[in-house]
Amino acid sequence: MSITTKPTTTDFQAADRSLQNRRVLIAPLCLCLVAALHGYRVMTLGQTPWKGGGFGMFSTIDGENARSVRCWLVTEQGERALELPAELTKRADELRAAPSQDSLQYLATRLSKRQWIDPVLAHEQLAALLQAEPPGQPLTAIRLHELRQQKLAVIDLATKSARTTPLTSLPRGAESSSAVPFRAVRVELWKYSMPAGTNNLENKLLLSATKFLEEPAQ
Repeated sequence: MSITTKPTTTDFQAADRSLQNRRVLIAPLCLCLVAALHGYRVMTLGQTPWKGGGFGMFSTIDGENARSVRCWLVTEQGERALELPAELTKRADELRAAPSQDSLQYLATRLSKRQWIDPVLAHEQLAALLQAEPPGQPLTAIRLHELRQQKLAVIDLATKSARTTPLTSLPRGAESSSAVPFRAVRVELWKYSMPAGTNNLENKLLLSATKFLEEPAQ
């Protein structure tokens, strides 16, 4: 005949202490795991210390504001800066915080599917076309649309080197005869850093990706 021993108050107290000790260890263990993952991503993937945990962030200026995404349209006549479309700014912010070559290439591909115009040149030539309209002729919406669709003069980047206005994108899926022809789109990620022992800021290229309309022959 077996005798069953009921748990005593002391047994319950010991079990509670053991459970409490395990719970106390969970928090620092999780913190160590997060710190290890954060350190790995900062060291190997270029993630800014100011994102994803913030460990060591006050010891560096390498935050999102110290990084910039630059976009360029590569044409037969040179390169022109691009103004990033509003719907892609969030992706650019993510790219600055946690960059990767794949994300950079994806952004370049998205930009290469758009058409780009010079906003200053477009307004200048539209004004010239409006001035050439017959006096007294009413300007209808249809006529204005026709004027906007007239092909712009080819942009000579060699003689207009002072023109620094970024090219703007037409709405996604829109087409225009005024679009600037191009061969490729290049996206760059730059970072400001301050070398140890100096007070000088240096701008360094971290990553670059190019999307050609026609892939170059191997």
